Amino acid sequence: MARLELYLPVGKERLRCGFTTGTCAAAAALAAAKALLNGEFPAQVTI
Repeated sequence: MARLELYLPVGKERLRCGFTTGTCAAAAALAAAKALLNGEFPAQVTI
C-alpha cells in the first residue's frame, strides 16, 4: 500500500501537511486550560 504524503510549496521548500506532536500537545493544553479555568470541557479546540 502506497503512503500518501501531502506537501505545501513555500518558496523553495516543501512543508508536509498534518498534525505534529506539538500541535496535538497545544490542543490538549488549551482544552485542559479551558476545563480548569471555566469548567468547560470542549470536544474540539481551534489553535
